[in-house]
Formats: sequence, structure tokens, C-alpha cells
Amino acid sequence: MPAAAGDHFRVAFAEGDTGAFDQGELLGVPLSPTIWQFVNCEEEVPILYGPRREGKTVGGIAAITRHRERLRSTGALKAAIVRDTWMNLQRTVMETMREGHVRGWWDVEFREGGTEAWINGIEGTHVWFFGMDRPADANKFQSFEAGLVSIEEPAPAADLASGVPVDVFGMAISSLSQANVPPRLQIIMNPPDEEHWTLEVAAFLEEKDRPDFRVATFWIPPGENPHLQAGYRERMRIGFEAANRQDLIARLVEGRVSTVAMGEAVTPEFSDLHIFKDD
Repeated sequence: MPAAAGDHFRVAFAEGDTGAFDQGELLGVPLSPTIWQFVNCEEEVPILYGPRREGKTVGGIAAITRHRERLRSTGALKAAIVRDTWMNLQRTVMETMREGHVRGWWDVEFREGGTEAWINGIEGTHVWFFGMDRPADANKFQSFEAGLVSIEEPAPAADLASGVPVDVFGMAISSLSQANVPPRLQIIMNPPDEEHWTLEVAAFLEEKDRPDFRVATFWIPPGENPHLQAGYRERMRIGFEAANRQDLIARLVEGRVSTVAMGEAVTPEFSDLHIFKDD
């Protein structure tokens, strides 16, 4: 069974300390400093960027349980978790939920054939899962009411064929209407290509500067997760180098926005090192 409400999220870092972490430093869920800030932020649209295997999915689930603690009333938080396909939801988010249940980070019960789940009991969070990779899929939010929506990996990892479309973001905002619940639409992702809609949405919301519709962005520095298997990042870099995908090295290894490189390179010897950096 999970720890008592609030135990997962007590501040355990010394003031100003953003160094290494382990399970003993944060009671319950082991969160890195950047993910800790994301989990505890109260902006309406928090966006978490980071390289692969830096604990983003764990942070997303932790943020859901943390948001439940903000409710001033009894009853469950209603939440939706969205990814491009149902299969990707099963092998990423749902699998992380199961692993966290085994580790005692939270209590999870899947229902309705795995399409729904309860986190920390019926007074905790009722979660619905949606696979959405086409604009028309945004219609799945019709008549849906929630206090939180979590969009996972809206930018495709290796090509432009999938991902979550911007229409889903718009419809998700329209679904944040649960009574007495502060709205939260969180986005959790690897850094996208430089033309992805998430960057445009963040810039748009910052320009609007509305006190009731704030955006906050968090960038996980590469290597902040010390629990990753030794040599994983180096092997990932070598693999993408062998595939001549410098764009994926930038996005998935180094945690940077990059231009997606599709097809055979006309000038394979070209790289960012050849771009003039001064004004």
C-alpha cells in the first residue's frame, strides 16, 4: 500500500541543493530536481521536456497524485492520460503504473478492460486512457469532464507519421471543467522538432500572459537521473550515429530541440558544427 497522503511529496532537498538524489531523499517516489519542480508547480499548463529515460513518465503520474492533494473537497480527481496509440499507452504509462504499484509508490487498480484505472483508491484519482494520433480523435473528449489531462509524447520519436495532434490540446482544455478542481493540462515529452505545435502553444500562452492560463516549461538536463543503466546514454548515441540521425541525438540523447532529418542525407557530412554561431 502507498504511504499516507502527502508523504510522497515532502521537500527533502536542502535549500538550493539540486544535486543527485535517491529514494531515501524523497519519501515514496524518487524524483529528480527538475521533475520535482514540475510535479509541484501550480501553473495551468506545465510542460516537461527531457531526454529518454530521465523519469518523465514517473513524474507525470506523480504529478497526477500530487494534484489530487490540492483538492479541498472529498471525492476523486478525474484525469485523462493521452498518447498517440493505445499500444504505446500500454507499454509505457500503464507499465510504469504497474511498476510503481509494486514498488509502493502508489496503489493502482485497472478496470473496464484496462481502459480506466484508480490511483490510491476511490477517493484518489479516476484515470481514463485515450489513444489519439489523428485530429478526429479529439472528439473522444466530447462530454468528458476532468480536472487534469496529461498528454504524453505528443512529438513522434523518429518520424512525422504519428504523435498527438494540436486539436487534442484544444479539446483537452475544453474538458477541464471538474468542479472545485484547479485545471491542469500537463505535457510530458522528449524535446520536439523545432516546428512542433507544443513550442508554438507555449509561446502563444506566454505572449497572452493570462493569470488564469499560465504556462511553465521545465527542461531536464541530460544525466539528471542517476539510476539509469550504466552505459545506456553512450550506447544510444552510438546507435543514432550509426543510423546517421543527428536530429535524434539532439532530441533523445542531449535533450535539445532539433530539425527532423527524414530520408537519405544529401550532404551526410554536414552537422551543427558547420553552422556559424556569431551574430
